[in-house]
Amino acid sequence: MNRRTLLMAAASTPLLGGCLYDRWFDLEWNEEVQLHDGRVIVVHLKNTYERIHQGFKRYGGTIMSRDTTLTFDAGGTTGKVTQLFKGFGPSLLDQHGGAWYVTLRGGSYYRSEEIPGQDWGRYPSLNCDEVAKLVGTQFVPIRIHDLPQALREPNMLLYGSAAEHAQFHGRLISLKDKEDWLVKHPLGSGHVNTCRPREKGTNSSGPSTPINETGGSN
Repeated sequence: MNRRTLLMAAASTPLLGGCLYDRWFDLEWNEEVQLHDGRVIVVHLKNTYERIHQGFKRYGGTIMSRDTTLTFDAGGTTGKVTQLFKGFGPSLLDQHGGAWYVTLRGGSYYRSEEIPGQDWGRYPSLNCDEVAKLVGTQFVPIRIHDLPQALREPNMLLYGSAAEHAQFHGRLISLKDKEDWLVKHPLGSGHVNTCRPREKGTNSSGPSTPINETGGSN
């Protein structure tokens, strides 16, 4: 390598260093959420991402969606609730019989399930989302069989990449925005109706066997 090449390489090093983006970053927005009884509430979401590989653009390369912090007004004496979901994000937030529920999609990472209060996959249910119920001011995992039947459809913004989510940073996502989003990102089979396992009738060969059902049970 000649002297000129060495000088050019040395000069370019700070420029290349200046192009590196942070490994961890957040995108935040407010979102209108329509409950199953027709009420519309506004929630705040802070989504945390991990940049696995750098790209030439800010949201290029390989980026993984990691955590979501949900903040909303639960009403009554509970008031404002803020909940961190490590490795997961809500696909549904709704209230039934005075209780609040969320369904969660995602998965634990870097042993995040060992953090107290962050074992959202405690009750695995085949390919269905996980479920949690608000107890006091914190959500706790419950079995999907305990999710009220009236809560059938996701009502949160789903899918998309960090590059697509960046357009919502600092904004309010309206119900109309979410309708337009669904045209580009239609719900998958497990989300058309909230995925629920149901049990076959018990027979002489042994206990009932859970099976996956995407259409919901009656």
